[in-house]
Amino acid sequence: MTTRLDHVGVNVRDLAAQTAWYQGAFGLRTVFEFHLDGPGLSGVVLEHPHGWRVELLARPGSAAGLRAPDPLTAALTEGYGHFAVTTPELDPVYAALVAHGAGEVMKPGPSPEPGVRMAWVSDPEGNLIELIEKTSSSTPTGSQSEGTHDDAIDFPEKTRPRNAHSLLPRRGGGTDVYYGALTHQR
Repeated sequence: MTTRLDHVGVNVRDLAAQTAWYQGAFGLRTVFEFHLDGPGLSGVVLEHPHGWRVELLARPGSAAGLRAPDPLTAALTEGYGHFAVTTPELDPVYAALVAHGAGEVMKPGPSPEPGVRMAWVSDPEGNLIELIEKTSSSTPTGSQSEGTHDDAIDFPEKTRPRNAHSLLPRRGGGTDVYYGALTHQR
């Protein structure tokens, strides 16, 4: 079976504000917008030039769901907890997202996965985003290199950190994070 992840859906309260934040923070462009009159559901699909997508959905009367302050707390609730992107330069990417208004959840540090560093931020509504930096020795044989500029997610000029050229979509399957070895930082 050949499949590929198409997008991550994030339910939001303020569609316009979240659309602007994701576009500015990650350099995404609007692919299409829609509104379904019956249920009052509005949405926008945002895409990076290299194909990864985020779909933002809003509906009047929605209530806040999981807004865990960190990944350990999120793992106490079944279902969606976060999405993750990889980058060859974790520290400047983390700093750039925080400067763009991301919440600081967990500063860059070692991951339980050998050869991997990670950090966590949240979008302005509290949705968790994991940032991963893999060394070349942690990239499995046959997977795409995480450090090539051809797959880079270029930052908009105003949020580009010095020496940070890109974020990369995370490749591969399986569990995103091995929660048992994490320590929470405040």
